[in-house]
Amino acid sequence: MVLDGGGAADLERFVILAKNAKGRACVALIQQVLNNNRVFVFGELLASPNVQALAGTEHELHLRLLELFAYGTYSDYHENRSSLPELTPAQRTKLRQLSLVSLASASKVLRYEELMKELQLENVRELEDLVIETIYVGLVLGKLDQLGGVLKVSAVGARDVRPSEVPHLLHRLQHWSQVTQALVQELGTCAETVVSKRQADDQRRKE
Repeated sequence: MVLDGGGAADLERFVILAKNAKGRACVALIQQVLNNNRVFVFGELLASPNVQALAGTEHELHLRLLELFAYGTYSDYHENRSSLPELTPAQRTKLRQLSLVSLASASKVLRYEELMKELQLENVRELEDLVIETIYVGLVLGKLDQLGGVLKVSAVGARDVRPSEVPHLLHRLQHWSQVTQALVQELGTCAETVVSKRQADDQRRKE
């Protein structure tokens, strides 16, 4: 499941604009992206030379904020909020949604208590509203079990991957490919055995 939320075209537009946005203009662009309720992946924008050029300048905190939205969680922001720009209400909602994606990737059954703690929400109504909105934009597929107090996840999108994690991800994909090929071969062998047995049975009946 691709985590898109319908914002691929919006992201492409921001990436194009970043080619000519430097300094304060680049900061303003980052703010627009983080406030946009359709863009939920940021790797391509992060790779933009003008965005990376914010490192070591007075605007570096905005680069770190963009990295947080790409790879981090709401808890990460809370722990480092003194060294990061203040979030707008839209950005708080968005970071909570991305955090929910990360939590749903780790477990298919999430208890309300855990979610409220990780997302720093004060009551069940706020949590359910956030989950419903996250499901509505297509970031997570699941069902709220209000009696059991859990979110049952059926599918979840993939967030940005840190460059340092790519080799590990490739290794996992290669392992998955090898396991899949082995299963296909085993199924093929089983199918051949079934066909051979059936043919032998048919031959015996004819005799």
